[in-house]
Formats: sequence, C-alpha cells, structure tokens
Amino acid sequence: MLNLIWGYSRVRSHLIVLTIGVLFSACGSTRPTTTVYSERPEGFPNHTVEEILNRLPVSPDAFDELYAEMAVAVSSPEENGRFSTRITFRRDDSLLIRVRFPLGIEGARVLVTNDSAWVYDRIHEEVLVGTHEEIAAYLPGAIFGTNFIDDATDFIRPDPSIAWVLSSDTLRYHLISPDSTLRIVVDPVLWRIVHIEQKSPEGTVLEQRWYTDFRTINQHVLPLRMTVSRPEEDTRLSMVLRKIDTMPGRLSFDLGLKSKTRRILIREL
Repeated sequence: MLNLIWGYSRVRSHLIVLTIGVLFSACGSTRPTTTVYSERPEGFPNHTVEEILNRLPVSPDAFDELYAEMAVAVSSPEENGRFSTRITFRRDDSLLIRVRFPLGIEGARVLVTNDSAWVYDRIHEEVLVGTHEEIAAYLPGAIFGTNFIDDATDFIRPDPSIAWVLSSDTLRYHLISPDSTLRIVVDPVLWRIVHIEQKSPEGTVLEQRWYTDFRTINQHVLPLRMTVSRPEEDTRLSMVLRKIDTMPGRLSFDLGLKSKTRRILIREL
C-alpha cells in the first residue's frame, strides 16, 4: 500500500500539489501585458527592517475568489515534461486544481478545503484522502494551509517578530534569519519578494524560489512566473500564468469521483 501511495505521489501528486504554489492572481478576466518600470526608491539602501516589512503589500480582497489557467514545466529524475492546470479558488473555503496532460487528457484533480485534502488520479481511478498534514507527508514539497494563495501570489509577509539580519547589495535587500536557514530577497523598486532560499541547520540548500516577470495588472503588481528548485531532489519547476479571472461567477469544486474509484485513506502512524 505504501509503495503504491509513494509511487503515485512522486510522479503525479508531487507535481500537482506543487502547482498550488504558482497560482498568480489579478482583478477581472485579463491576460497580463503591462511590464513594471520604476526607479530605485529614495532612501535605499538605508531602510530599516521595519520599513521594509511595512512596504510589502497584503493580498487584496479581489483575490478572494478566482479562476486561473497556467502552464507548468518540470524537470526531475522521475519525469520531464509540460502540463497545464485549471484552478478555482475561494478563500477560507476550497481550492480545486485540474491537471491536463498532453493531448488534452485530464489526468488528475486536487481538492483542498480548510481541514482536508483529496488527490484524485483519474487515469488509475484512485483518490488519496486525508488531512493537510497526512497528505503532505506523502507529497514532498506540498503547499497546504491557509496561506498558500498569498505565498503563491507573492503577497508574503515575513514574521516581524524574527530578529532579521538585514544586508543589501547594489540592487536589493536581504533578510536573513538569525540561524541562517532562511533568506528573503526584496526588490525595493517593486517592494516585492523576488527570491526565497531555505537551508537545513547544516547549511544544505533545501529549496530556492524565484518570482520574476512582474507586471502591473489592474493596479496590482504580480509575478507572472515562479520557479522552484529543490537541489536534493534534483527537481525544478517553472510555472507561468496564462489566464486569470477574479470575477468568475459560479465556481465548481466537484472532484467528479466515479463509483468505482478506489479510496485510499491516509492516517498518520
């Protein structure tokens, strides 16, 4: 049973759930076209940590409900290729991701609610069911929880209670945690986070994340591309927004399970 779950998660579910981390949002149904141009702000590089954190924006109300489409490219020892996703989201309620493989085949659906998650393999007619933590244990790098949309749209709020060590180069600010396991890079032109690096206590890089190709969409500055690298897993994903609609009308969060679908209930040991 565990071999079945692990094999499924490594090839399909791992990639599917990682796509949650690239759900970019905007107001209305639109395709992004306006590139962000600006000058370095007055006071750089002498802003304090508090000033930097206060300038990072919060997620706007317009992003509380949306529909989006995006393209995903992945490179890993298990799989190399491209697929597309269709995403519906309602804050404090549900998120549903439909994954389409080449030739337009919908291979999987992922549903996340406040306290549960389902990963539905439509090809093999199997669905994993459990809490966020239980499912995440079988899906390396899964992004679950109440903050995943804010993380995906780069409306990230670093913890102000952390005694961040502040430094700068010629272009950007660097916030480093006291134990050096987390580094956050802020672009003061955009006042947005453009890079996050997580390390183990021993100094091994666990994950790197880049936000790039920022555009202004209906007065909101957003990254159109997000790239995630996990060196220890030799995995790299690049995801690009293709379509967005934050006034989508009636949303469906139906997994579409068939009566013969095999249900695999995950329980932590």
